[in-house]
Amino acid sequence: MRRFKRKIFILALLIAFGGFFFVSASLAAAQGPDFSNVPLKVQQHLAQLRAEIKKKNYRFSVGYNPAMDYSIEQLCGFKSPPEWKEIAGQNKESRNVLRDFGDLPGSFDWRALGGVTPVKNQGSCGSCWGFGTVVPMESAIKIFLGQTVNISEQYLVSCNEDNWGCSGGWWAHDYHQWRVPSGETEPGAVYENDFSYTATDASCNPPHPHAFVLNS
Repeated sequence: MRRFKRKIFILALLIAFGGFFFVSASLAAAQGPDFSNVPLKVQQHLAQLRAEIKKKNYRFSVGYNPAMDYSIEQLCGFKSPPEWKEIAGQNKESRNVLRDFGDLPGSFDWRALGGVTPVKNQGSCGSCWGFGTVVPMESAIKIFLGQTVNISEQYLVSCNEDNWGCSGGWWAHDYHQWRVPSGETEPGAVYENDFSYTATDASCNPPHPHAFVLNS
């Protein structure tokens, strides 16, 4: 099992916030302007967006992607714990890291630096919280170790003990760091091949082998 220090955990959190926007934008741009087989409602929405982009001279493009087949309620299941602001306020280390950045560059693209892993599709399951946990860890592994790995979101959806699932959840980094669900032998991330994504609230069926763990 590979172990990571606290700094990688902080980097993972930073990547997570940008990850939601980057994945949506990059996937949309990759699909191009083709309208074939796209529902009329989606076509109209894309037409409105492209008209606005042209009018305001924005420097990006939009296009169809599979996420547009689902409602925002299906995709964005997010259940924030009541004490999340207090927990975030206690993380002084993260605040110090942000202060140490100094002057920021005019542009920054993780693709150019080899820090982006392949785009994924969460389907109709509101498991964005699971992808928001897994993808930044995959990127951290790629940045620090040069390895492209595929980590299981389904493990978090099925094995968490917070009553999270396709109806929503929250950041689940603690399951990669120290929390051990019932039936598991240790904390840590599970490979996709050991628990494949089904976009359902499937049973956990422990135990699973854990390949990576965030180490405090």
